[in-house]
Amino acid sequence: MFNKIIIAALILFSVISNQLSAQMMYGGKFGLNFNRFYGNDVIKDNQKSSIGPVFGGVLRTNNYSKLFAMQFELLYSLQGSKYKTTSPFGSINQIFRLHYLRIPVLASFSFGDRKVKAFFNAGPYVGFWMASKSITKNGAKVKVTYEFNDDDRRIDFGAEGGFGLSIETGPGILVPELRAGFGFLSIDKDRAIRNLVLSLAISYLFGGDR
Repeated sequence: MFNKIIIAALILFSVISNQLSAQMMYGGKFGLNFNRFYGNDVIKDNQKSSIGPVFGGVLRTNNYSKLFAMQFELLYSLQGSKYKTTSPFGSINQIFRLHYLRIPVLASFSFGDRKVKAFFNAGPYVGFWMASKSITKNGAKVKVTYEFNDDDRRIDFGAEGGFGLSIETGPGILVPELRAGFGFLSIDKDRAIRNLVLSLAISYLFGGDR
């Protein structure tokens, strides 16, 4: 099922790029996620942020105005959380790694001159939980691949937004950005456990009318 979702997302991304190619900027993105869980059923004691990569493709349309654009992204995003406890036998680190395919659709507002522009953006995203793994470190490292069950909600929906700079560099623009994302749906159907992600990333985009 999820292979079909990935293929459908790639086809949709390709169709959008073909339709908007005259006014579109395109490129790649890479960064780091700082992840936690939030919700009424999250064990907050000893929870630490886990760190994972985020990367993928970016399309930005500039056909509306010089100050407003729509941005579409297709991203791999490693999310989850980490817990650190202390026992008479030493420290125990438990890391939950959730592998997501995320598709944000953002409205972007910018201001500044041609060389350097500041912007802020916001919009919804949909995520597809593709796989998961837990890692326990207590002297030795133990990795366990998670098997999904009927209580898991593998589709995530939420909102994200942030701010950054668009810097004209060479043939394209360099885009450093800080963004926060909040999941609206719990990853467990019976408990309130949602994704919270803070991302620091850099994109490089080509094309379009800057």
